[in-house]
Amino acid sequence: VKNYEEGFWKSKYCLIIPGDTTGTSQTTRAMCAGCVPIFITSDFRDLPFSNILAYNRFSIRYHSWELTPRNITSESGGIDLSGAINMYNSLQEMISNGTYAELRHHVEIARDFFNYHKFGSRSPYGAALVSMFQDDLDEYK
Repeated sequence: VKNYEEGFWKSKYCLIIPGDTTGTSQTTRAMCAGCVPIFITSDFRDLPFSNILAYNRFSIRYHSWELTPRNITSESGGIDLSGAINMYNSLQEMISNGTYAELRHHVEIARDFFNYHKFGSRSPYGAALVSMFQDDLDEYK
């Protein structure tokens, strides 16, 4: 367990793959560790507080079909890894061109909304209230 938790703190990027829901506990671990989350999902609307947080400012999002090969085997008979290789190259480029640093800066700002040990307006509890209020406002538009 110790090495598992340390992995979040040592990583630049953390893959967030949905389990029962898109907003898994991995999101909280990644955000609190300051890791840029990479969401791999089919529906981004299910991310926590997606109606009030601009996920594009602090995370990377891939639709699952972008990484899943259409044809499971390549011409050479092996598994087609082109989607994963493209993602890896893209992440390396983000480090080189400064995009990673910008995302990481915004993780520092947004991570308070994922820290369940903090109370106040910039906490999950405050975000839940704002999110419910925003939903109510949207109903009246």
